Amino acid sequence: VSLSMRQQDLLPNRLEAAKEVVSEFVSRRTGDRLALVIFGSEAATLVPLTLDNGVVEAFVRRIVFNLVPGDQTAVGMGL
Repeated sequence: VSLSMRQQDLLPNRLEAAKEVVSEFVSRRTGDRLALVIFGSEAATLVPLTLDNGVVEAFVRRIVFNLVPGDQTAVGMGL
């Protein structure tokens, strides 16, 4: 959710485009444990490891800017 995700080189912006790709990925992962971590300047785990893909997809839909500070991109913290 860093500031770069607000760029509109993908419509409507990079964040919404990424959410679509992630949702499609999650829907195809039957039987796999998934977790959801967002990051900007800091990282936050939104969903710990789970087999419930519906929960992961629901949280993906709810991702918005400003859930964590986003003036930088701390990909290392996200990983």
